Amino acid sequence: MTTAWTIPVPAEGMALRSLVITGSDRDLEVRLGREEVPPVRFPVSDARVTATDDVALDLSRSEDACLSLEYTAAPGLSLIDARVLWDEEFLDTPEVEERLSALFGGGGEPVPVPDCCLRVELSLAGREA
Repeated sequence: MTTAWTIPVPAEGMALRSLVITGSDRDLEVRLGREEVPPVRFPVSDARVTATDDVALDLSRSEDACLSLEYTAAPGLSLIDARVLWDEEFLDTPEVEERLSALFGGGGEPVPVPDCCLRVELSLAGREA
């Protein structure tokens, strides 16, 4: 059974400097560069990002067989919706929810769960000046 945890995003959105998805194969990582707090980083197996027209995607090679996708907008990004999904067969739901809550509450440290089990769905928009 798939479980989803909704990242607590304020109604006006969460201010971001950038969203980066980087890595390859089992080393895929999402990095949310937030305003005035440490970035949030966590491993994922899959990522889906939807964005409005004012958001740009920059694609670059960061190493052999490794890509880095960076979403940006001027003057900045706003995370408007976000969910993390996993299969309860592989992960203990209360533990994962507790770790994700701590991560998004304080930020900075990667979530210590198997990277092959987390999927993320994010929606972005550009912030108004």
